Amino acid sequence: MRCGAGWIVALALAGCGGGGGGASAPPVTNPPTGNYLDATVYSSQPTASLSNPNEITSITRGQVVVGSQTFSYTATTGHLTSLALVDNLPQASFFYVAYTLDGAAPVTRPVTFFYNGGPGSSTIWLHLGSFGPRRLDTGEPNMSGVAPFPLVDNAETLLDVSDLVFVDAIGSGFSQAIAPNNNRTFWGVDVDGAAFRDFIRRYVAVNNRASSPKFLYGESYGGPRSAVIADLMEAAGMSLAGVVLQSPALNYNSNCGIIIAVVSCGGYLPTYGATAAWFGRSNPPATPAQLPGFMAQLRPLTDDLYAPAVVALLTTATRPDPLLVTRLAAVSGLTGAQWDANFNMPPEFFRVNLQPGTLSGRYDARVTLPNNSPRGVRSIRRTS
Repeated sequence: MRCGAGWIVALALAGCGGGGGGASAPPVTNPPTGNYLDATVYSSQPTASLSNPNEITSITRGQVVVGSQTFSYTATTGHLTSLALVDNLPQASFFYVAYTLDGAAPVTRPVTFFYNGGPGSSTIWLHLGSFGPRRLDTGEPNMSGVAPFPLVDNAETLLDVSDLVFVDAIGSGFSQAIAPNNNRTFWGVDVDGAAFRDFIRRYVAVNNRASSPKFLYGESYGGPRSAVIADLMEAAGMSLAGVVLQSPALNYNSNCGIIIAVVSCGGYLPTYGATAAWFGRSNPPATPAQLPGFMAQLRPLTDDLYAPAVVALLTTATRPDPLLVTRLAAVSGLTGAQWDANFNMPPEFFRVNLQPGTLSGRYDARVTLPNNSPRGVRSIRRTS
């Protein structure tokens, strides 16, 4: 795979397989730079490991406009070997893409480490979907476009306030364990956090960023991962300036879509109502500009009536008031019969049934796909 720019490798994060095994090799101290051809085949399989990891990086430069300012940056793409804290042995070859602001003083310039969650997801979403200096323009919520989507400058990048390092977890993207370890070796809460800590330690050492204010940015499972990394960094004597959590999955047991028979889905009602209004299926109707006020009306309905009724159903099998069911049907766009049969309404039922034949997005409900489309079928199969 040719690595001529920071974003080219990331486009194919989900498309690699294979892997090897054997004895580990000591990492080089200072990774060489330049465009290069990486012939290594990376794998997400549990037993996969690398016998000859590389630490080659590709360095390119670019510019991005944020507000009225133009920022020049250096993009570094490649692999860095994490070294165990105790014995300094190679653990895993981490794939990362780093963006550093040209001309900034490393001593005072913050550096933020980003990772998505899953667990098991590469960090393409925070990178090319959110905060990198370039992003994929998918046209969302209109999903009629055909891949490959164009790369465009990202006016919402965080490069204006921090250097950015996007890191793939071991066994995702192009990150892989180094023998005698395998990917599964690091698929646990503490070992995953320790490996990320050791990647950060190595990145800081190689790039002379010991004095830089350091931040962690975790999404989904990246939330609990951040808590573990922060604790381990402080215990290892590494200062940490702050932690940012985006939609953190801090308690998987609170997810009503997973354990619907026990956990209330009551908190979803305002979102159901807003989604129905967006597609013109709520009563009373609400335009997009009116959605904040519409949701504000649904919160008392949720807190005072719907959520307590769900708790009563789950704990004492008390059936809901028919008048409440009628009101829920009006604001949500579903029928009273659907609410009667699924009063503790899970998000998967709602997104499949709001518009017959159409699947609403799990993260952005404005995104829709036909149920019988290949992507729609795969999504329904994963959540059923």
